[in-house]
Amino acid sequence: MTKPARDWLDEDDEIERLPDVLPLPVPTRPPRSIDAQVRNVADGRRKLADLEFVMRMVRQEFEDSNLDITQHINNLKKEVHEGEETLKTMALVRHRETGEVHLAPGVKIRRVIQVDYDSADAIEWCKAHDEAAGCLKLDTAKFGSLAKALSLPFVTKETVSQVTLSRDLDAELKGAAA
Repeated sequence: MTKPARDWLDEDDEIERLPDVLPLPVPTRPPRSIDAQVRNVADGRRKLADLEFVMRMVRQEFEDSNLDITQHINNLKKEVHEGEETLKTMALVRHRETGEVHLAPGVKIRRVIQVDYDSADAIEWCKAHDEAAGCLKLDTAKFGSLAKALSLPFVTKETVSQVTLSRDLDAELKGAAA
């Protein structure tokens, strides 16, 4: 016979033992009265709040004990972001010089249309064309798609180059080396 798993909190931990909230009872039949159901819901909410409190305490303890790792992660995120921005700038410069769209493994250029318009004009157009009957707020995503497809006098369009970086540059580099 195997030993039961050890509790996740040691005896000397500062955090109190996990409240008796698991497993929550699954009702097999409906409660007899609304008052009984109110008590069930209140009990469930209380147990949930207790468990969420324990989770917040455990997370805080984990974060406090791993501050150095967290700082390294934050520094590396900043370095990677800056590196990506530099790579994108370099790619745009090369694209402008050569017209190439496949610049390096995992680095490509895609051409996208950007639209610019006055929101009030767009709302008036939508109302006049039953695209947004009764709208109180402009659906910018929907209207942006329409504006790209239609020729509207108050919309300016510009095709711009955007750099896309592969999510897995390592795989792209391995594929290029093969």
